[in-house]
Amino acid sequence: TDKFQKEFFLLRSTEWEKYLAETDAKQGDLSDAMYFDFISAAQYATITQELRRAQSVFEERTGAEGTVSVVKRDALLQDNDLLPPAFYERVGDKVYEALVANFSGPDFYSQPPLPCSSGELGCVVDGFKQLYKVVVEAGYALDYKAEDRGATSVGEYKEAEAKLGAWRERTRNTFKVPEIKGEGRKLRVTLQAPCTLWGRQWLGMQGYMHNDHDVMVSRQSVHG
Repeated sequence: TDKFQKEFFLLRSTEWEKYLAETDAKQGDLSDAMYFDFISAAQYATITQELRRAQSVFEERTGAEGTVSVVKRDALLQDNDLLPPAFYERVGDKVYEALVANFSGPDFYSQPPLPCSSGELGCVVDGFKQLYKVVVEAGYALDYKAEDRGATSVGEYKEAEAKLGAWRERTRNTFKVPEIKGEGRKLRVTLQAPCTLWGRQWLGMQGYMHNDHDVMVSRQSVHG
């Protein structure tokens, strides 16, 4: 919307000179990791501000003619606290769709993983590893490390399941915990020098949503 673009511009203008003093980012070049880091952080800061004061009914201008239309928010998302998790889910869906559409086929060494809904642990682990391999090859980070941290205890699994269940109930999310056959396992994924390294720290210090694109999309490798 016009309001979002205005707020986005003002925030970029306020923070850019301070950021440039600490980096040699190339303004306007999204292929430059340092500029992407800044612009992504500024975008998520603005999105956080807008979600906090979001309206249930508002006017939106679209197209070159500035056609005005009235937009009503989903009845299940009237509480503004529900917007960030819904936003994370939808962004993850869109990024995954883009990975499949633009990074699949014979021209690419690695292929995005297909959604894994079987509950088979090997499928989940392999999907995560393949996803992060694609992410790194696309330039999102220099490298990654996926570690199998061993079996989870019954208590650890139940605790994680309860947290996810509470989040699902609070956000009215349809995501279900896959039924694990046998023992659950812990998987730790570490990114080396991701292109959101500065931004994630800055967003956290400001109390804004984190721009963890890899986390948003990784849920697709679990259940699609």
